[in-house]
Amino acid sequence: TLVFGSLTAYAFVSRKDFSFLGGALFVVMLAVIGGALANMLWFKSSGFGYWLAWGSLLMSSGFVLYQTSNIIHEFTPRQAAGAALGLFVSFFNIFMSLLRILSGNRN
Repeated sequence: TLVFGSLTAYAFVSRKDFSFLGGALFVVMLAVIGGALANMLWFKSSGFGYWLAWGSLLMSSGFVLYQTSNIIHEFTPRQAAGAALGLFVSFFNIFMSLLRILSGNRN
């Protein structure tokens, strides 16, 4: 909650446009998904999964900034449900990544 809240507050207070993050976040998302699939099918390494959790945490944090910026600058009130769903998914991914990191499996 602290990570999500501070990122959202930063986007609201600074009023910066984080739309430039869109392309980079898409590439990072593909890399994290590809790495997770490779780990699931071939590597089967808990250490690699640990570092994927860090990548997922950074990616989800970037998505919070990106989506909050879109809410401020681009979305209309009719798009509120989609925006809320996107922020919820980012919050859930941050939570799951932090659980994986704090479990400490780095073998």
